[in-house]
Amino acid sequence: MDIKGKRGKKLKNTLLWKSADRILEVLNLSGKLAKEDYKLLMELKQKRNDIIHRGEKASEEEAQKSFNFCINLLGKMMENTTQ
Repeated sequence: MDIKGKRGKKLKNTLLWKSADRILEVLNLSGKLAKEDYKLLMELKQKRNDIIHRGEKASEEEAQKSFNFCINLLGKMMENTTQ
């Protein structure tokens, strides 16, 4: 797989190899993380960075979006453990 542009550069940067960003990239590119989940997680990751590094606050909508994603993820994990 030949990945170009911004995503390719991130994957080649050894400083990012243990980062959430790279893990999300690899999971998405390998088909283990759906495109819509990838986009949402990248959006949530950016908001997390804005909160931590810039002192921003999450809106109620952003907090609800994050909460809903976590609930859905836990539901999927529970389904996998009962199969």
